[in-house]
Amino acid sequence: MPVPAEQLLAVWAAEGPASTLRAEHTGRLRGDKPWCSGSNLVDTALVTVRDESGVQLYKVDASQWHCMESEPWPAAGMAGVPSTTVRFDDAEAEAVGPVNAYLERPGFWHGGAGIAAVWFGAATALAERMQHACSEGLRARLLGKADLALAPAAALLRELAHAIDAAPQLTHRVQVVRVRSVVERAATQVLDLAGRALGPAPMCMEDAHARRWADLTVFMRQSHADKDWEWLGEQCARQVMPWAL
Repeated sequence: MPVPAEQLLAVWAAEGPASTLRAEHTGRLRGDKPWCSGSNLVDTALVTVRDESGVQLYKVDASQWHCMESEPWPAAGMAGVPSTTVRFDDAEAEAVGPVNAYLERPGFWHGGAGIAAVWFGAATALAERMQHACSEGLRARLLGKADLALAPAAALLRELAHAIDAAPQLTHRVQVVRVRSVVERAATQVLDLAGRALGPAPMCMEDAHARRWADLTVFMRQSHADKDWEWLGEQCARQVMPWAL
């Protein structure tokens, strides 16, 4: 699917009760799609539409949708990336790939690992802020706990990156879900440890720290949390896991 170099694209795949988007037999789209980040900035979007047959991806030009800009966006976290509901009213669209291809392609899961790497980067920045104030005593203990959380997450991220590079045709789904869950737990711990070690002052008086804190808190909720743990446990029960050294 060639795209002009000067165009800005988005992928909008959020679903849930607020999504009423459907595709007519003519291929035109009708309904609302929630959580469309950058809807007033992009030139083209790739939009998922789910029906009884599965999930189909469509390419839609910005002239074909309306941003519901009356919606409030009071989020302190991710405040710089408003995510509005977008309304499609008989919008011209082009189907991209077969049904379920978007979710089943290996790159879907590889991208999920990339999101975990972003969470990890924000968490390490919070831990680095702790380094300046946690050289001894109780604060040093809190910094040590942050290291114990981040180091295993870093190791798993590196291991997964090597695995994807070695076999990009595979989804590596089990490893991706494991890494996302471990990084989420590590980042959650670091948020707590940094707050305990540094107190409220950086969150109130240091703009970059405060924004990073809020952004990470919101962005991590892209995790499927306990559902991912449940799926991972089911896989562990069905196959030999690579736990042995």
